[in-house]
Amino acid sequence: MPSPSLLRAMVSVGLCFVALPHAALAQSGTLAGTVMTDSTELRLANAEVSLPKLDRSARTDSAGNFRFTGLKAGVHELVIRMVGYEAISTSLRLEEGKTVEGDFLLRKLSTQLAAVEVKDQYSVHKMRLVEFEERRKSQPGRFLTADVFENAMGRQFGDVLTSRLPAVRLVDGDRVPGVLASMRWGFPCPVQVAVNGLIMNRPGMPPFNTRDVITDQVIGVEFYSVATTPLQYSGTGNACGTVAIWTK
Repeated sequence: MPSPSLLRAMVSVGLCFVALPHAALAQSGTLAGTVMTDSTELRLANAEVSLPKLDRSARTDSAGNFRFTGLKAGVHELVIRMVGYEAISTSLRLEEGKTVEGDFLLRKLSTQLAAVEVKDQYSVHKMRLVEFEERRKSQPGRFLTADVFENAMGRQFGDVLTSRLPAVRLVDGDRVPGVLASMRWGFPCPVQVAVNGLIMNRPGMPPFNTRDVITDQVIGVEFYSVATTPLQYSGTGNACGTVAIWTK
């Protein structure tokens, strides 16, 4: 029979082996939450949620939920964006082995113009149209103007777009229907999509869903092949071409 001192040593060693996995798990934490509107608290699907300093991003699911796991303890900057809503940025402190959860409310973009803007008949979407028209004159892409979408008679944005751009088609992705793609090497290739200058489907993010776009809110669309993509969109995952969408 082992001596008492030997038994204590065996128990001590055993405890060390049990404690190691727990200590390893405690090194990472989880950040999760739900994205909703600020007025009705309606849950928002397909909102872009990112941790810029970690170069990590995701989109909310159909219930507005998101989750980041394997995060180190410390302060993390969280940025949430969605078309038609004001972006928000906040800093959250995460402790080792803990889960931080919260509800994040996005405010709809106001359509009310300031007094000086009303006087000058100036708005954000007019500024976007100036940029759109400048590229339309100088860039070798394909361009669709606001009247195409104003006269769409209730059709979905993706259907209108593909009917006017033969090089672009709609395909169903693994998790998202209505994905914009071009044909490369005989296969559909999801194009890069920018909405009002913001890339919506960077590498590692789910494909952009065209059903999120309200057709009669579109004031212009640009399409570029890989070779003709402007510098502002190049080098960010445009291996299949780029569609830039501008809205009111």
